[in-house]
Amino acid sequence: MSPLSFFLWLIFLMTGQVSCLQVQLGMYEDAFDDQYMGCLDTMESVAPELLKKEREQSPELDKAWNNSSVTWNQTKPSLGRLPDGFRDEYGIALLLYTYMDSPLYKELNWAVREYGQHPDSFRFHSWHFYLTRALSLLRSRCDGKPWSTYRGTSKVHFEPPSDPQAPIRLSQFTSTSMDIAQAQKFGNTSFFNISTCYGADIERFSHYPAQKEVLIPVDEVFYVTKYIEEGNQLVLGTTSRRCSFYNCAYLGGDKRQSCIYNSAPPIVKMGESVLVPLLVATSLAVLQAIRFVIS
Repeated sequence: MSPLSFFLWLIFLMTGQVSCLQVQLGMYEDAFDDQYMGCLDTMESVAPELLKKEREQSPELDKAWNNSSVTWNQTKPSLGRLPDGFRDEYGIALLLYTYMDSPLYKELNWAVREYGQHPDSFRFHSWHFYLTRALSLLRSRCDGKPWSTYRGTSKVHFEPPSDPQAPIRLSQFTSTSMDIAQAQKFGNTSFFNISTCYGADIERFSHYPAQKEVLIPVDEVFYVTKYIEEGNQLVLGTTSRRCSFYNCAYLGGDKRQSCIYNSAPPIVKMGESVLVPLLVATSLAVLQAIRFVIS
């Protein structure tokens, strides 16, 4: 991104005076897409102290985490059976993400998308880990029947890649709804119909269950299967694959030069080996380095 483009980007973020930002969908290789393969147990052991440190450094995060902890303790008894290995921190992380009265979920997604540009200033490692674990445990096995969800956005005009066969990622934790009417409330600058294998139904874990939210992880790979220029409607079909550049980054793992694909990994419980049977190393050319904002 040129200095001028970055300056205009900041104006858009800080003042909202740009009426509509145009963004072409791509793989966004700067996005923090860590899935912690091979280091789950280690991350689980360091995450509590890491969370404490990050809360001490951010009064906003500390307050929001406390509030979400109270809500979690109130709602947990009514949730019924949770997946094996599902920890309180996972539920709190989901509640915090869905708390729209706080700007933290936007700050998290901005930091996730920009991670490659500012890795040393990323201040949500514990939250990212807990959210990633929650989605991994809550998602359903796809079995050829992915979720069909919807997402409306405002102020950002998304465009399909110039190559219709090019894969794309949403490259943030992406909120979608099973209810098209709910999705339309969030805007119509761009409107998505998304087929997702890795999204998780978090309705029970949301501050706003009426939104019928399915939360899609950072690294799921899609194709744009249909684009309707009128109304800027995009249909995304899942490839049933994930793709990540980062792994165990907090513990010193380097960014890979190529995106590593994996297909339909099993739901991994703590203490188990995290070897993904269908892991396939695939070289991926850099498609775009555009950063974007989804409100």
